[in-house]
Parts: sequence; structure tokens; C-alpha cells
Amino acid sequence: MPIPLNSDTLTLLLFRFMPPPSLSFLRVAIIQNVLLLLIASPTLIAATHPTPLTLTDGILAFTALGLLAWEFTADNQQFAFHAWKQGMYDPRAHWPGARLAWTKDDAVRGFCTRGLWSWSWHPNIFADVIVEQRVTRI
Repeated sequence: MPIPLNSDTLTLLLFRFMPPPSLSFLRVAIIQNVLLLLIASPTLIAATHPTPLTLTDGILAFTALGLLAWEFTADNQQFAFHAWKQGMYDPRAHWPGARLAWTKDDAVRGFCTRGLWSWSWHPNIFADVIVEQRVTRI
């Protein structure tokens, strides 16, 4: 029987040719293990074939630390904002980078627009994506 070409074609194809759950589980388990092996391979190679560190290694390490600090700061600013919005904000309980002067307009708006959040819609995800891109390109 031919498959009709309409808006439900993709859904029909996906559900008609779905493998049994046991095969899906095995496929996911195998893919995850292969990805973990690929991620860990550079560490294994570096550990078994040591070479002296270069200027590039130092630059990449400091860049990664800076982006990690950026992501940490953004996450904590967002956490402090939501604590303030819910009335559970105590400035002494948050580290100095997350102690921002929130206003009633911020609560009405419903999302953080101060600190790193004034520069980007999701600065924490921005830093995370940049770190992941740098790691995968090395």
C-alpha cells in the first residue's frame, strides 16, 4: 500500500517502522558508549604520550576557565533573581557576583535583565556552547 504524501507522512513513517523497544534501548546504549569512548580518547592519548605544554595550551586553558567563570556567574545571577522574585532572596546567602539591585519592573517582566543577562538572552548557554565547540575542535 503506498504511503499518502500529506502532513502526517513523517509521523506515519516514524511509527510504522519503529524498532521494538529492546532494539531502541540497545541502539541508545551503544551510541552512548561510542560517544563516551570518542570523548575520552584524547585524554587517553595525552596521558600515554606526554608532550610539553605550549603557549596554545595555556591560552586554551585560561579561555576555558574564563568561560566557566562566565557560565557560573550567569547561572548564579539567574538563581538569585528567581530567589528574589519568590521572596526568598537574602543577599548574604549569594556570592558577590550575583548580588544585583533588582527592581519591581524586573519581577513584572519575569526574567533577568541585569548583570550578564543584560548582554545576552542566555549568557550561561552561550558560554557552555563556546566551551563545547572549543573542546570538540581540539
